[in-house]
Amino acid sequence: MADRLDILPFKTLVTQAGAVLLTHGVEVEATSVRGVAEHLVEVMAQQVGMDQEAVHLVTPEAIAEIIMKSVTEDDQGISGPHAVRPVRIDDRTVSASVESLGHLVMSAAQAGK
Repeated sequence: MADRLDILPFKTLVTQAGAVLLTHGVEVEATSVRGVAEHLVEVMAQQVGMDQEAVHLVTPEAIAEIIMKSVTEDDQGISGPHAVRPVRIDDRTVSASVESLGHLVMSAAQAGK
């Protein structure tokens, strides 16, 4: 089933799950997120008797929840998987004039062209 998961809805699901994990302050390797997503889709496909349509039954939040549960330490003191890294959230502010910020935005837009 892994070859059949090379479709846009599955890739979107993996990307969204990675984004949800970032909102929880954790960065996870894309291959790890993909592996968890593949497993969840396969389990849902078996339970429902579907094939590729099972991708729509799995939510990014469910994938993130499973990965976050594996990150926490268990009773024996074993740490989480190595593919998970904490994200540093920087909430500092910078005072700058609106004009200089506008120049930065315009430069980025021109560089993007």
